[in-house]
Order: sequence, then structure tokens, then C-alpha cells
Amino acid sequence: MAACPYGARRFNWAEPKVDAAAINPDTHWLGNRPRPKGVVEKCTWCIQRTRQGRYPACVEVCPAGARKFGNLLDPQSEIRAVIERKRILILKAELNTLPKFYFFYGT
Repeated sequence: MAACPYGARRFNWAEPKVDAAAINPDTHWLGNRPRPKGVVEKCTWCIQRTRQGRYPACVEVCPAGARKFGNLLDPQSEIRAVIERKRILILKAELNTLPKFYFFYGT
């Protein structure tokens, strides 16, 4: 939460108050609805950008290219190439929650 430079993840210390005009209508129905007090706002991977065929902001501006994003079902996608060619770590894979967030390392 603390590492997100875009404020996409933050703790709600108080009841959120958002004007109807400030809510983005181009996101999914939970994507721009503030969570109640005591809950962390979730990252939506910039769904308003990905629906337009763009990368999430954090992926697009990463100066080192350390973040990858894409369609795991597309055999031609960059993310599939990374998963097939790099060493991959999946946190808590033994819990069988089928996460779709992978850590990769190596050359």
C-alpha cells in the first residue's frame, strides 16, 4: 500500500466522501466506489486505461520495465513470454488460490 505512487492503494482513516461528479463512470462498478472507514482501497490495474488498450499507469511509466501486464491466454503476449522464459515465483501457490500475480527474476 505504501509503495504505490499513484494513491491507488490507501487506508481509509475516515468515512470517504466523494462527490458524484468525481466518480469515474468508465470503470467497473466497484472500481471507483470508495470502501468504508478502516478498509484499504484496492488497485484496479487502471481498468479505465486497460479498457482502452493501454497499460496500467505503473506499468507504462516504470523506468526499468520491471512491471509486465497482459493477457495470459494470448500466446503472443509479452507476459506469456516472460512466464515461459523467466524464473517465476508465485507467493503462497500451495494455497491453491490460483493467483494471477507473478514475480519474475533472472535474465
